[in-house]
Amino acid sequence: MRALTSLLLVVALAGCGDDASPQDACVSWVETSCNKIQSCSDMFMAVTYGSVARCIERLQTVCAPILAAPGTKLTAGDFESCASSTSAQSCEDLFAGLQPAGCRISGSLDDGKACASDVQCVNAYCKKTGGASCGVCSKRVAAGETCDDDEDCDGALACRQQVCVAYVAAGGTCDATHPCREPLICDNGACAKPLGVGEACEPTRQNCDGTQGLFCGLQSKVCEKAGLAGDGEACGLATGGAAFTLCKASGHCSAATSGTCQAAAADGQSCDTGKGPYCLPPASCEGGVCKLEDPSACK
Repeated sequence: MRALTSLLLVVALAGCGDDASPQDACVSWVETSCNKIQSCSDMFMAVTYGSVARCIERLQTVCAPILAAPGTKLTAGDFESCASSTSAQSCEDLFAGLQPAGCRISGSLDDGKACASDVQCVNAYCKKTGGASCGVCSKRVAAGETCDDDEDCDGALACRQQVCVAYVAAGGTCDATHPCREPLICDNGACAKPLGVGEACEPTRQNCDGTQGLFCGLQSKVCEKAGLAGDGEACGLATGGAAFTLCKASGHCSAATSGTCQAAAADGQSCDTGKGPYCLPPASCEGGVCKLEDPSACK
């Protein structure tokens, strides 16, 4: 799944009239973005940010840098177009990382110019590699063309084996190179809707709805909602497989079985995308340190 934080500028900006200032628009964008995520998956919200209030607090950190970024030319009209397109967006499209037609907001920087955000670039895409906070303005590529990750691909495409391919619809054949469009899962070689709470499942297939924090109980063999734990609390799969617990607010579980939650690293502190601690979005782990995007630093 494309990181939901990459959708921050495609979520509706409610209440942005023609006389709204850029700062007003950004505040509306942040609040609506967080509420949209919450409405689609309270579990994703809890695991990523901890709460809607924390989400709003964190995402507001990007307002000033984005609005002051070179090449950015956001207007109230852009926000209204995005709001109109997003109002009809389904949670399935949100999870799949699909961008509503009215939300591809471009800037004035030509391809090859340094950037930190898509809205700076004339083709509305800032290509980044290796978790870097800075990238270069680029054009997303079509099906069959070379890519490095999903973000490189245009529209409803995924990057598999460095080639952009179309997602497979429900009922279609899937494998490592023919992915299902989330939240569909590849179950026994076919794209299928994941199972809901209480439905009978197979632990070896894990065919429950992960976007809602569901897992297949090893003992019950029905889809159950994972538990949530804070810093220092028990997490992972309990002994015997009776329960599964996730960490809140981008915390890291020290072990897959009977671990302990480790809080996300603060901005500027050390991080490790494999072993933890992780960063709290919108910060990313770059060079072993949690960093927020800073367009002024991208040269």
